[in-house]
Amino acid sequence: MERGARRGTVLAAVLAAAGGAAVAVGSTMDWATVAGRRQTAEVNGALLYAGITVACGLVALSAGLLALSARRGRTRGFLAAAVLAAGLASAGIGVAVASSDEAVLTRLAESSGRPGAYAGRGRRAPDVDPAAGLYLVIVGGVLAAAGGVSGLVGARERTSGDRILDRPPAADDTPPTPA
Repeated sequence: MERGARRGTVLAAVLAAAGGAAVAVGSTMDWATVAGRRQTAEVNGALLYAGITVACGLVALSAGLLALSARRGRTRGFLAAAVLAAGLASAGIGVAVASSDEAVLTRLAESSGRPGAYAGRGRRAPDVDPAAGLYLVIVGGVLAAAGGVSGLVGARERTSGDRILDRPPAADDTPPTPA
């Protein structure tokens, strides 16, 4: 592997691993603060999506680290695709939660054992403020997805080059003789 290609592989792997670590850590932090009239509750990311984003973060982190030692372009391509899927899934979940107070309130009510506890019914709905963990999951998911795209592009370029250069010569391919 030439020097520039190796640098691209390392960059893709570092982006994937850093993004995966950010998603995994952000998933265990608070995602939102819900403030009602009488009480305030911190909503943890694991409570909201029961470890889905933690799993996505660990997949991206593991695949990013494995990509550093992968020798074959197809293997790097498979790992990059896994990183891309995990990054998009975690960023998508983060954006969905950040854009909808309803999702946070519904999950909080279900986890407290009082379904519908935060429903309007003529009352003012509680305020939902996003917290640092949610932003960390979104940024980490985007970083991992960028690492996945970079890894896919790099794996595709090196795989197509390998096919051309590593192809055994055909029986009728005789090198021209110098005159």
